[in-house]
Amino acid sequence: MPRYRTNVPKNIEWVNGTKISLGTNMLSKYRTNVVTALRKVVASSDLIVYHGSDKKITEFKKGIKSARFLLFKAFDVESQGAFFAFDPEVTKEYGVFTHKVTITDPNLFIRTDEEHAGVDRLDKKRERELAEMLQATAKNNVINLYEFDLFIPEDFDSSEEDTGSQPSPNWAWIYEAVGSGGIVWDLLDEPAFVKKMEQFGYDGTLVEESSEHGGKSLFLSNLSKINDVELLKDEEDEEDEEDDLDN
Repeated sequence: MPRYRTNVPKNIEWVNGTKISLGTNMLSKYRTNVVTALRKVVASSDLIVYHGSDKKITEFKKGIKSARFLLFKAFDVESQGAFFAFDPEVTKEYGVFTHKVTITDPNLFIRTDEEHAGVDRLDKKRERELAEMLQATAKNNVINLYEFDLFIPEDFDSSEEDTGSQPSPNWAWIYEAVGSGGIVWDLLDEPAFVKKMEQFGYDGTLVEESSEHGGKSLFLSNLSKINDVELLKDEEDEEDEEDDLDN
């Protein structure tokens, strides 16, 4: 999830016929939880994820204004959706309240393999879609967001047919925006990027994360896919309730 997010609603091997492989650098503790969560999509249309916040949430909304703190700088942001973890332990970094969220049948822009440029690549459809998302976001062929910088080659030819196992120089640049976990999170604060993703029919995407955060998280822009939000109680809360009953 994005680092130091405040007041903004914060990975199965087959999803909708697409094979997903988990990054080998994930901590085993989180890897197990990620696999368990994602495999449930096969058995049902529901995906269970978790969200941490400093406030109790009953409904997720877009357009929430907040601040993002990076490199000792504050950036004003307006949420384009919500971020979720696949392990409840991860959410504790983002607030004192952990919410269990049920999402029904999300169509996600996801990586279909565990590596990126130089090893393998996205399928051609998603490769072209990602290129268009990035072009819609760029200003004068440049994207500069937080910790993410990307230059779109002026001679990029989207009509070039390239079917090799590794992307040609014409296509390689888009892989700066996607890793083994998913899309670089910085892009998901950008209205133009999210709008274009939605135009392609996606409800959200898996997001690239560090191994400490399970390797991937989930960003959902189509919040109507959420059908249940449950506040989870931690062990201390349960112990306090038991003490109250005993007294």
